[in-house]
Amino acid sequence: AAPGPAAAARGPATSLLARVASLLETFPKNAVLERIVRVGDAFLRSDALGSLGDHLRGLEALLERAQDWEAHASRTVTLEGALAPLRRVVARWRREETRRWPALPGFEADAFSSRDGVLRAWARLTFIVDAAPGGGGGESSVSAAAR
Repeated sequence: AAPGPAAAARGPATSLLARVASLLETFPKNAVLERIVRVGDAFLRSDALGSLGDHLRGLEALLERAQDWEAHASRTVTLEGALAPLRRVVARWRREETRRWPALPGFEADAFSSRDGVLRAWARLTFIVDAAPGGGGGESSVSAAAR
């Protein structure tokens, strides 16, 4: 069987958790770092064959927790090197998700022809996401919205 969508994120997520573990040696019992570990462990324990949406939510929750640390971290203790690969995975998955929309039942281009403004806005949004800095290779950083 082909690997599930989580396979692409397991290596980068493991690297992030290794970096966090090294920071926990310097900052033992740091609540923010411990939350990153809890969310990361939950993501790595998740069903490897789960849905793309489930994996996206888990990965975005992990990125959100890591951003809590990044908001106050100095350059010497940043997680950025470990976060960039995860952001690229999320950007790739989001593009894949939107590519699948035309195949959804009831999605017909003719139904949207009177809503050209919506389609233009979506095209602009896609361009902005693809061109945003921080993801490298034209891939975007992701502002996590997961709870």
